[in-house]
Amino acid sequence: MKIFFLKNLKQWFGYFKKISVPDVLKENDSSVELPNENPIFCNLTKSQMSELVPFLKKVTANPGQILVKEGELNDEMFILEEGEVEVLKGEANQLLGCLKTGDCFGEMALLEHVPRSATIRATKASKFLVLSSAALDEIASREKIIFSTLMKNIATHLSKTVRDTSNLTIATLKKELEITKRYTAMSRFLISLLIFLAIYNLSLGITMQLVTLVVTASIVNIPLIIFFAIGSFYTMRFSGYPLSFYGLTFKGGWSSLKESFFWSLVVMFGLTLLRWIAIKTIPHLHHLNLFAMESTLSDEKMSDTSMIAFVIAYVFVSPIQEFIFRGAIQSTLQELLVVRHKMLWAVLITSLLFTVGHLQIGLWILPMVFVPSLLWGWLYSRQGTLLGVSVSHIILGLWAFYIIDLPGLLQTFFAAF
Repeated sequence: MKIFFLKNLKQWFGYFKKISVPDVLKENDSSVELPNENPIFCNLTKSQMSELVPFLKKVTANPGQILVKEGELNDEMFILEEGEVEVLKGEANQLLGCLKTGDCFGEMALLEHVPRSATIRATKASKFLVLSSAALDEIASREKIIFSTLMKNIATHLSKTVRDTSNLTIATLKKELEITKRYTAMSRFLISLLIFLAIYNLSLGITMQLVTLVVTASIVNIPLIIFFAIGSFYTMRFSGYPLSFYGLTFKGGWSSLKESFFWSLVVMFGLTLLRWIAIKTIPHLHHLNLFAMESTLSDEKMSDTSMIAFVIAYVFVSPIQEFIFRGAIQSTLQELLVVRHKMLWAVLITSLLFTVGHLQIGLWILPMVFVPSLLWGWLYSRQGTLLGVSVSHIILGLWAFYIIDLPGLLQTFFAAF
């Protein structure tokens, strides 16, 4: 046996050089242990795996090292013994997925000698067992039983890979469909928004000619607000998203009411404190009381009937405004914006549009509209329901307009300059 081995040593060395086994294996072949739990080696006996060892080579890769490159011709299959690699596609190296211990790649190249379909790059220190096409041919001629089992295992693994790829393709198509759906919704949203702004600008001039009191502005604006609400609801119905997406849901309603009421109390206290400080520190405001139950927005005092009409109009309009701005506009922006801090931008843009919607009352009112709108936008982004923000809108609006007359305070303050 020893003489036979020495006699054929040169021949064996030439063969191993051809399949690059000794060039990589620095240790004896016995140092390679085949994991029998690996699907490529399953159904092989220990003796068969021992006979298979000389046909495999062992390679290592450092993090960032490329094992195979997309488009290159190669005929080796890699079995990941330890570590992790990433699968990259295209010139931009788009990440398709990661392979971990026990996974393998290169089966098609091993069997068909086709160009690599993707680039494989190590993400951490990794070890591989490599089977080349030349080694597979040698196994076929020398170890037919092992070859048959090995091919069956490779075919089974390929079948699983194809199924997984099909599932991944379906998932990718669903994702692309969802993106298309989002872009379609954005298009409809932008069209509706442009129509909204155009009609608003046209109606603004007419409204300002009719407005003498805040209550008059509110009553004149009610038809416009209802018109915009109907248009928003129409857009929602055909957007492909459920109405709950736009905040039309009672889910989480109780918790949203509690949270909104708490923050409303905080703001009410802050506004009252602001009025008290202004009255105490600004001389031409000393004559004002802390609480005012009537408006001072004009030289004429509001009658009881006007005040009741204002309250009814405000209670009716506030939830509709929240439906338009928070429900329709902010919900859409939260979903479709692809920038960093998209929630912040959605709240900010919606609040700016909400503030513009109050221009007919006067520039002096814009700060007291913009700031609470930021609060309502933040609450809505947390709660996902219009219930809490609508109640908060009513409470804060009536408190600011009706109880502490913040608009009157601001108008009196700016009139002094």
